[in-house]
Amino acid sequence: MALSCSTTLKICLVFLLLANICNVIAFATMGWSRIDFFNTWKGLWRWCTGDLCGDRDGDDYFKAVQWTFMIGSGGFAVTLVILFLYSCMSPLRKRPVASVWIFLCFISGVFSLIGVAIYGARKPDIEELHYSYGLACCGLILGVLTGVFGIADSRA
Repeated sequence: MALSCSTTLKICLVFLLLANICNVIAFATMGWSRIDFFNTWKGLWRWCTGDLCGDRDGDDYFKAVQWTFMIGSGGFAVTLVILFLYSCMSPLRKRPVASVWIFLCFISGVFSLIGVAIYGARKPDIEELHYSYGLACCGLILGVLTGVFGIADSRA
């Protein structure tokens, strides 16, 4: 079954699917930051130094990073479902439904941005930001671009 929607909506679907893939990988991996000297990898939930691993405990700022990124990622996942239904089912192609998924793209982007910005600003100088952090940034950018393309599609 081919999608009978505009090219812009198909681009939105691809962007949002890629954003969700980036966010899931970033969420689950231990590559947010690294300390080369100690071969230490840190993620949102765990850290590892060689064979020694443990849960990531943090203060309030770190819990804020976890929660805001989790809310942002969850919002992008919900938006993907809404956008898919919006694209496939012509009775749902109404301005209020479009407004909802576009709004969710931007609000999810704000939550993700808060989490990514806090993590980047509060990391110790000895740590280098790594691939999971980059994927979180890519997911954030793709999600917000989806909202921008959604606005362009709704005005066409």
